[in-house]
Amino acid sequence: MADIRRTLISVEMQDGTRYLDRRVLFADKIRLEKTARNNKWDITRDEFTVQAFLAWAALNREGEISDTYEAFLERVADISFTADANETSEGIAGE
Repeated sequence: MADIRRTLISVEMQDGTRYLDRRVLFADKIRLEKTARNNKWDITRDEFTVQAFLAWAALNREGEISDTYEAFLERVADISFTADANETSEGIAGE
């Protein structure tokens, strides 16, 4: 069976608050596509915009932040993404 690569984010805010290893869900990616279309973003070229939006969407969905996207951009210090390839589709189905 194929591996499921989970996308994880870690975010550090300028005030030192850290949100580590938060999962980006498919719903966050769909939200990105809709917003990119509405704002005429080129998600194939604008890597940092994509990363920032997915980080904001995941933290917002989890209730960790309530900032607008624009306010989040003013407060964020750094974002990192990792892909966790340790899960297989069989393992996830068996959970």
